[in-house]
This record gives sequence, C-alpha cells and structure tokens, in this order.
Amino acid sequence: MKRHNKGKSRGRPTKYTDDTPDQAYKLCLLGATDKELADFFDISVQTLNNWKKNKIEFAMALRKGKEIADSEIADRLYQRALGFSCKAVKVFNDKGTPLIVNYTEHYPPDMNAIIFWLRSRQPQKWRDKPLKEADIVSKERFKGIRRTIIAPSRSLLRCKRQDEKTNSERLSPQLAYSVEQKNVAP
Repeated sequence: MKRHNKGKSRGRPTKYTDDTPDQAYKLCLLGATDKELADFFDISVQTLNNWKKNKIEFAMALRKGKEIADSEIADRLYQRALGFSCKAVKVFNDKGTPLIVNYTEHYPPDMNAIIFWLRSRQPQKWRDKPLKEADIVSKERFKGIRRTIIAPSRSLLRCKRQDEKTNSERLSPQLAYSVEQKNVAP
C-alpha cells in the first residue's frame, strides 16, 4: 500500500492509499454517508472533502458507488409503487419428507411508495402545500359568500330535525295504541 504524499514532507502522513477509492466505492454501494466514510477511514469529514477535491479517482469512485446505490433503491421504490411479482419457494412436511413447492408471490402496489415517488418526482404537483398568505386572504374574501350559502342550508336542517321530532312524537301514541291492541286477547 503506497502512501500518496506528492513529495510534501510537512504535516501528518496521509491515510490515503491505492485501495482507498475501491474501498470507498464498495462502502457507497452499501449506502455509506460521508460521515460513515470518514469514520471508516479514521479521518475527519473535512479531510474526506479534501480528498474529493484533490483526488479525482476517489471522487469518481464515490460518485459511481452512490449513483449505482441510488439507482438500485429508486428501482426498488418504483417496483413497490407499481406492485410486482417474484418467484418463491414453500417447503411442506409430507409424511416426514420435505415437499418443495415453487410459486409466484404477488405484491400489490404500495400507497406509501406511490406517494413518496410522486412527491419526490413532481413536488410542485404532489407536495402538501402549507397555506400561503394569498390563500388566507381568499378565505376571508369568500367568508361572506359562504355564510349566505351555508347558513340557510343549516337552518333548513334544523327545521327538518324539528319536523322529524314532531312527527316521531305524533307517531308515538299510534305505535303505543297498535302495540296495546296486539297484546289484548280477543
């Protein structure tokens, strides 16, 4: 493992070696963050950032590893959003002998994956929008119109409820009378 010092003798010896880019690439495939990479190489995040700037091979290894890992995850998320099928095996006990059955497992579309995908890919269309000041002004402007439209319908509902109550009071004696007639023996 050759140390890359470029003839400079000042400062601490570098921990960067010939196999550092390959190790970083593999760690990025596993989803390592910059902090985790720095911990692995026993360096600070600032040193890692310096390696990215000064060591082109290292920066390319990081970029390539992260892109592959991200594309794999994006593909899996896409499959979950659409739903997918995969081959599976079930093992049964058939009178002491294992019985192996191949079948296809079906996974339905996952609503959380769909929402996450749409919000990430088209945030202007699918994000949860907080109320803006313009929306609040619009609500205040239409409050009067809302009162004139909704208030009469609420009063109609109250009248209807009162009518139903009155009708039920009217029907109660009739029902009581019919029940009494059924209970009377001829």
